[in-house]
Amino acid sequence: MTKNCCFAQCQNNNSSSSLFKIPSKKYYSGQKREWADDLEKVILSYRQDDYIYKLYKKDEVRICECHFVPSDIIKKGSRKELKIGSIPTLHLPQKLYMKRRSAQKAITPKLFALCLKDIEKQLKLHT
Repeated sequence: MTKNCCFAQCQNNNSSSSLFKIPSKKYYSGQKREWADDLEKVILSYRQDDYIYKLYKKDEVRICECHFVPSDIIKKGSRKELKIGSIPTLHLPQKLYMKRRSAQKAITPKLFALCLKDIEKQLKLHT
């Protein structure tokens, strides 16, 4: 069983912070299933590696409370619970498409320079 937040690079090590189990779509219907589907979409927009799919398969996906606004959390005695429909909005990692785009921006000038050098070489050979 995992004891870590599913968001990559989550640095929350606070022992008083709760770790919420994400409801599995296969066990619920109606509003709770829609919520589980929404949570899955959010999580997978930030992370798509083999490990997260493995956690989903084992029904062990968890998110720490630092990613939710306080009004999304219900206190029941010493336990904390997420309200149905709560979506993580705080302290989220950079989205996958943003990482790919910034990596692409870094590569593009280098690639352009290499192409330009290659074109110049070809022109010199033909003149």
